[in-house]
Amino acid sequence: YGDHRDLHLSLRRQRQMCIRDRRRARSLYNRRRFGEAIRILEPEVYRYRENFTFYSLIGLCCIRMGDIGGGYTYLRKAEQIRPRDPFVFGHEMMGSVAELGNKIKTDSLKQPLKEGDRVVFTYYFPCQNCYNCIRGEFGGCKFRRTYPTIDYCSGGFAQYYYLRNPNFVFKLPDEINNAAAAPINCALAQVIEAFRISDFRFGDNVVIQGAGGLGINASAVASDMGANKVIVIDGQKPRLELAKKCGATDIIDINEYSTVQSRVDRVKELTNGIGADIVIELVGFPAAVEEGIQMCRMRGTYLEVGHISPNSMINVDV
Repeated sequence: YGDHRDLHLSLRRQRQMCIRDRRRARSLYNRRRFGEAIRILEPEVYRYRENFTFYSLIGLCCIRMGDIGGGYTYLRKAEQIRPRDPFVFGHEMMGSVAELGNKIKTDSLKQPLKEGDRVVFTYYFPCQNCYNCIRGEFGGCKFRRTYPTIDYCSGGFAQYYYLRNPNFVFKLPDEINNAAAAPINCALAQVIEAFRISDFRFGDNVVIQGAGGLGINASAVASDMGANKVIVIDGQKPRLELAKKCGATDIIDINEYSTVQSRVDRVKELTNGIGADIVIELVGFPAAVEEGIQMCRMRGTYLEVGHISPNSMINVDV
């Protein structure tokens, strides 16, 4: 999944305006179904000396295929997943500055930035010019790109990541280690934004569907924001135990509460028959949405975060 021995190698300084360099990337090429070979490519990368930054990647988010669905039973047909070719894995990442463009002197908060500094950065490239971007809703940009202009320096499993201008990059303080920093740009940022738009109030009762990376971060954020109850639902005991360490006050194991109604009833029991003020879905399984809505109190809020695939349909009694 990555050659960590040389991730910290700095790029050679070159005076040419545009040069070619060869960088290895763990690329998925011409994949049509699970089980086919992954080819390691050594592409030629053009480097421009103006507004670019290269980062050597030293922190990644990895998942096992068995972890998909946050503990709920969730399988997708391989034919439904068609990545672009070539495809470099990895979107939760951080890194250290390998080289700065001539015009890049600071991070987005105007802190001095130099080679070797550890940084986090956004995975998406919002246009910063559309209606949503002007309103500060960068996550809603319809024209955002999900990969840089250099194909092979475009994911966490490449040795280098090309961050073109404009984008957002932030220097990391020393007290945040690499492992904690890697999911900041995705799992942590997503749940903070979701709770922000939910009008989260101190003392709210929160239900979190799924204790994967997003769910664990959501447990910590909800607790930090002053939730009264943080109820986490999953089917894997190690995840549920981790959720308890990260802020969950109560857990619901779907192996013990094996029906939708039993889980809904348990949430009502834990909230004095009222239901949750906020339910957040972090599974990516349509049936979880149908279930979670029933856990909300009257005038409660349901947050849908986990679904990223088209044609994820639900049936709801309105």
